[in-house]
Amino acid sequence: MMRLRQIALVARDLRPVERALIDAFDLEVCFRDPGLATFGLRHGLYAIGDRLLEVVSPKQDGTTAGRYLDRRGGDGGYMVLVQVDDLEAHRERLAGTEIRIVHEAKGDGITGLHLHPADVGGAIVSIDRSDPPESPTPSSASWRPPTAGATAWPPPTSSPSTGPGPARPSRSAAPASVSCRRDGTGPVRSPGAVC
Repeated sequence: MMRLRQIALVARDLRPVERALIDAFDLEVCFRDPGLATFGLRHGLYAIGDRLLEVVSPKQDGTTAGRYLDRRGGDGGYMVLVQVDDLEAHRERLAGTEIRIVHEAKGDGITGLHLHPADVGGAIVSIDRSDPPESPTPSSASWRPPTAGATAWPPPTSSPSTGPGPARPSRSAAPASVSCRRDGTGPVRSPGAVC
């Protein structure tokens, strides 16, 4: 099975795009991954139902995202991430093609193969396998969406706050060290967050 997990946009200036998304779609930044600093990026991640939207922005010169913004002449689409059940089968299939794997992302509970944009039509495509499969974020296998209506992450069968039966996802379920929330004025920094 292959399913769309996430769309990433790229913007020269992150904050105005975040404000527009937050205001237009009543979203909240649900996660910020400090690991993206390795690529010279900062970002915001938003849960929309059982999918994710991300906006990345270069925070230094010489990044792939910055060069892409220069080539395309402005903000736009950057990456499509799909989730699969059997990553190795896709790796083997790709080995028989001219499509290059430019990066293998490995994190807590997820592995992704980033395909070269020139080989797949101009955007980065990432083929990902997460463990557990219903956890679609690159941050952590234990992360759950902060949106109560999300359906892709099965809730536990009970919790201290709800007793037996389905627990409602917590709005503070993202790791406190990197999560940000909206307080009516836009994203605000949590202790230790890379906002």
